[in-house]
Amino acid sequence: MKSSNFTGTQAPARVSDVLIALFNSGDPDDRVTVADLIGALHERAAGIGILLFAVPNAVPLPGIPGVSAVLGAPLILLALQLALGRRDLWLPQWMLKQSLRRGDYARFFYKFLPGLLWMERAFKPRLRRFTAYGADRIVAFAIAVLGAILALPIIFGNLLPAWAIILLALGLIEEDGVAVIIGSVVGVLAVAWNLFLVLGGVVLVETLIKTWF
Repeated sequence: MKSSNFTGTQAPARVSDVLIALFNSGDPDDRVTVADLIGALHERAAGIGILLFAVPNAVPLPGIPGVSAVLGAPLILLALQLALGRRDLWLPQWMLKQSLRRGDYARFFYKFLPGLLWMERAFKPRLRRFTAYGADRIVAFAIAVLGAILALPIIFGNLLPAWAIILLALGLIEEDGVAVIIGSVVGVLAVAWNLFLVLGGVVLVETLIKTWF
Protein backbone atom coordinates (compact mmCIF):
# COMPACT_ATOMS: atom_id res chain seq x y z
CA MET A 1 0.00 0.00 0.00
CA LYS A 2 1.16 3.50 -0.77
CA SER A 3 1.57 6.73 1.11
CA SER A 4 -1.94 8.16 1.29
CA ASN A 5 -3.44 11.63 1.45
CA PHE A 6 -6.04 10.10 3.76
CA THR A 7 -3.66 9.60 6.66
CA GLY A 8 -0.71 11.65 5.53
CA THR A 9 1.72 8.83 6.38
CA GLN A 10 3.21 5.68 4.94
CA ALA A 11 0.63 2.93 5.38
CA PRO A 12 1.43 -0.76 5.85
CA ALA A 13 1.57 -3.15 2.90
CA ARG A 14 -2.08 -4.03 3.40
CA VAL A 15 -4.87 -2.93 5.71
CA SER A 16 -5.71 -6.59 6.31
CA ASP A 17 -2.19 -7.26 7.68
CA VAL A 18 -2.66 -4.66 10.41
CA LEU A 19 -6.10 -5.93 11.39
CA ILE A 20 -5.10 -9.61 11.40
CA ALA A 21 -2.20 -8.83 13.72
CA LEU A 22 -4.51 -6.84 15.98
CA PHE A 23 -7.12 -9.58 16.38
CA ASN A 24 -4.68 -12.49 16.63
CA SER A 25 -3.23 -11.13 19.87
CA GLY A 26 -4.82 -11.39 23.29
CA ASP A 27 -7.61 -13.34 24.98
CA PRO A 28 -10.91 -13.45 23.01
CA ASP A 29 -12.74 -12.62 26.26
CA ASP A 30 -10.72 -9.46 26.85
CA ARG A 31 -12.53 -6.17 26.43
CA VAL A 32 -11.01 -4.07 23.66
CA THR A 33 -11.67 -0.35 24.05
CA VAL A 34 -11.82 2.26 21.31
CA ALA A 35 -8.57 3.64 22.81
CA ASP A 36 -6.94 0.20 22.35
CA LEU A 37 -7.95 0.12 18.69
CA ILE A 38 -6.68 3.62 17.95
CA GLY A 39 -3.48 3.02 19.89
CA ALA A 40 -2.72 -0.16 17.97
CA LEU A 41 -3.15 1.67 14.66
CA HIS A 42 -0.88 4.60 15.62
CA GLU A 43 -0.67 7.15 12.78
CA ARG A 44 -2.97 4.97 10.64
CA ALA A 45 -5.79 5.38 13.17
CA ALA A 46 -7.89 7.67 10.98
CA GLY A 47 -8.18 5.69 7.76
CA ILE A 48 -7.97 2.16 9.13
CA GLY A 49 -9.94 3.18 12.22
CA ILE A 50 -12.88 4.20 10.06
CA LEU A 51 -12.72 0.81 8.33
CA LEU A 52 -12.46 -0.96 11.66
CA PHE A 53 -15.47 0.82 13.12
CA ALA A 54 -17.57 0.09 10.00
CA VAL A 55 -16.73 -3.60 9.55
CA PRO A 56 -19.04 -5.09 12.25
CA ASN A 57 -22.04 -3.49 10.52
CA ALA A 58 -21.01 -4.68 7.06
CA VAL A 59 -21.64 -8.40 7.51
CA PRO A 60 -25.10 -10.02 7.74
CA LEU A 61 -24.58 -11.61 11.16
CA PRO A 62 -26.71 -11.31 14.30
CA GLY A 63 -25.67 -8.00 15.83
CA ILE A 64 -24.27 -7.22 19.24
CA PRO A 65 -26.62 -4.85 21.10
CA GLY A 66 -25.37 -1.28 20.89
CA VAL A 67 -22.53 -2.02 18.47
CA SER A 68 -23.67 0.60 15.95
CA ALA A 69 -23.73 3.36 18.55
CA VAL A 70 -20.42 2.30 20.15
CA LEU A 71 -18.55 2.23 16.83
CA GLY A 72 -20.56 4.84 14.93
CA ALA A 73 -19.76 7.75 17.25
CA PRO A 74 -15.93 7.56 16.99
CA LEU A 75 -16.24 6.91 13.25
CA ILE A 76 -18.17 10.18 12.87
CA LEU A 77 -15.63 12.15 14.91
CA LEU A 78 -12.67 10.71 12.99
CA ALA A 79 -14.30 11.49 9.64
CA LEU A 80 -15.24 15.03 10.69
CA GLN A 81 -11.68 15.74 11.80
CA LEU A 82 -10.38 14.49 8.45
CA ALA A 83 -12.94 16.67 6.69
CA LEU A 84 -11.57 19.66 8.61
CA GLY A 85 -8.02 18.74 7.69
CA ARG A 86 -6.91 17.69 11.19
CA ARG A 87 -4.15 15.09 11.50
CA ASP A 88 -3.78 15.13 15.33
CA LEU A 89 -6.89 13.08 15.99
CA TRP A 90 -8.90 13.52 19.22
CA LEU A 91 -11.73 11.61 20.88
CA PRO A 92 -13.32 12.31 24.30
CA GLN A 93 -12.40 10.02 27.20
CA TRP A 94 -15.88 8.55 27.56
CA MET A 95 -15.78 7.49 23.93
CA LEU A 96 -12.26 6.05 24.22
CA LYS A 97 -13.46 3.85 27.10
CA GLN A 98 -16.26 2.19 25.08
CA SER A 99 -15.44 -1.48 24.51
CA LEU A 100 -16.37 -4.77 22.86
CA ARG A 101 -15.09 -8.31 23.41
CA ARG A 102 -12.05 -9.05 21.25
CA GLY A 103 -13.66 -12.33 20.20
CA ASP A 104 -16.86 -10.62 19.07
CA TYR A 105 -14.94 -8.12 16.97
CA ALA A 106 -12.70 -10.86 15.52
CA ARG A 107 -15.79 -12.88 14.57
CA PHE A 108 -17.14 -9.98 12.52
CA PHE A 109 -13.74 -9.18 11.03
CA TYR A 110 -12.93 -12.69 9.82
CA LYS A 111 -16.36 -12.97 8.23
CA PHE A 112 -15.52 -9.79 6.33
CA LEU A 113 -11.86 -10.66 5.62
CA PRO A 114 -12.33 -12.44 2.22
CA GLY A 115 -14.14 -9.37 0.90
CA LEU A 116 -11.44 -7.06 2.25
CA LEU A 117 -8.69 -9.14 0.63
CA TRP A 118 -10.56 -9.05 -2.68
CA MET A 119 -10.95 -5.28 -2.47
CA GLU A 120 -7.24 -4.83 -1.71
CA ARG A 121 -6.43 -6.73 -4.90
CA ALA A 122 -9.05 -4.86 -6.94
CA PHE A 123 -8.28 -1.30 -5.83
CA LYS A 124 -5.33 0.65 -7.22
CA PRO A 125 -4.32 4.29 -7.82
CA ARG A 126 -6.52 5.78 -10.56
CA LEU A 127 -8.75 8.83 -11.14
CA ARG A 128 -6.83 10.56 -8.37
CA ARG A 129 -8.73 13.81 -8.77
CA PHE A 130 -11.43 12.15 -6.63
CA THR A 131 -8.96 11.54 -3.79
CA ALA A 132 -6.72 14.62 -4.11
CA TYR A 133 -6.53 17.35 -1.48
CA GLY A 134 -9.91 19.03 -1.28
CA ALA A 135 -11.80 16.08 -2.72
CA ASP A 136 -10.63 13.93 0.20
CA ARG A 137 -12.26 16.37 2.64
CA ILE A 138 -15.59 16.13 0.80
CA VAL A 139 -15.41 12.33 0.91
CA ALA A 140 -14.53 12.41 4.62
CA PHE A 141 -17.59 14.59 5.28
CA ALA A 142 -19.75 12.10 3.34
CA ILE A 143 -18.33 9.33 5.55
CA ALA A 144 -19.34 11.33 8.64
CA VAL A 145 -22.92 11.69 7.34
CA LEU A 146 -23.11 7.96 6.59
CA GLY A 147 -21.64 7.25 10.03
CA ALA A 148 -24.48 9.24 11.60
CA ILE A 149 -26.98 7.08 9.71
CA LEU A 150 -25.06 3.97 10.76
CA ALA A 151 -25.35 4.93 14.44
CA LEU A 152 -29.14 5.22 14.28
CA PRO A 153 -31.16 2.25 15.64
CA ILE A 154 -32.85 1.50 12.30
CA ILE A 155 -33.62 -2.19 11.77
CA PHE A 156 -32.02 -3.48 8.53
CA GLY A 157 -30.54 -0.02 7.98
CA ASN A 158 -26.87 -0.63 8.80
CA LEU A 159 -25.58 -2.78 5.94
CA LEU A 160 -25.59 -0.29 3.04
CA PRO A 161 -24.10 2.66 4.99
CA ALA A 162 -21.34 0.42 6.34
CA TRP A 163 -20.36 -0.80 2.87
CA ALA A 164 -20.46 2.74 1.49
CA ILE A 165 -18.11 3.88 4.28
CA ILE A 166 -15.74 0.97 3.66
CA LEU A 167 -15.60 1.65 -0.08
CA LEU A 168 -15.02 5.38 0.43
CA ALA A 169 -12.33 4.83 3.06
CA LEU A 170 -10.50 2.21 0.99
CA GLY A 171 -10.76 4.47 -2.03
CA LEU A 172 -9.00 7.24 -0.14
CA ILE A 173 -6.38 4.94 1.39
CA GLU A 174 -5.61 3.34 -1.98
CA GLU A 175 -6.06 6.63 -3.90
CA ASP A 176 -8.64 4.90 -6.08
CA GLY A 177 -11.21 7.28 -7.57
CA VAL A 178 -13.25 4.38 -8.95
CA ALA A 179 -13.77 3.04 -5.42
CA VAL A 180 -14.82 6.52 -4.28
CA ILE A 181 -17.36 6.74 -7.12
CA ILE A 182 -18.79 3.29 -6.31
CA GLY A 183 -18.86 4.14 -2.61
CA SER A 184 -20.70 7.36 -3.38
CA VAL A 185 -23.35 5.50 -5.36
CA VAL A 186 -23.78 2.98 -2.53
CA GLY A 187 -23.98 5.91 -0.10
CA VAL A 188 -26.83 7.52 -2.02
CA LEU A 189 -28.65 4.18 -2.06
CA ALA A 190 -28.02 3.83 1.68
CA VAL A 191 -29.60 7.22 2.40
CA ALA A 192 -32.60 6.42 0.20
CA TRP A 193 -33.03 2.97 1.80
CA ASN A 194 -32.94 4.33 5.34
CA LEU A 195 -35.42 7.08 4.47
CA PHE A 196 -37.70 4.38 3.06
CA LEU A 197 -37.38 2.33 6.26
CA VAL A 198 -38.08 5.32 8.51
CA LEU A 199 -41.02 6.61 6.48
CA GLY A 200 -42.38 3.09 6.08
CA GLY A 201 -42.19 2.60 9.83
CA VAL A 202 -44.04 5.87 10.46
CA VAL A 203 -46.79 4.87 8.04
CA LEU A 204 -47.05 1.43 9.66
CA VAL A 205 -47.35 2.91 13.16
CA GLU A 206 -50.00 5.41 12.01
CA THR A 207 -51.95 2.59 10.33
CA LEU A 208 -51.82 0.44 13.48
CA ILE A 209 -52.93 3.35 15.66
CA LYS A 210 -55.88 4.07 13.37
CA THR A 211 -56.78 0.37 13.29
CA TRP A 212 -56.61 -0.14 17.05
CA PHE A 213 -58.05 3.17 18.19
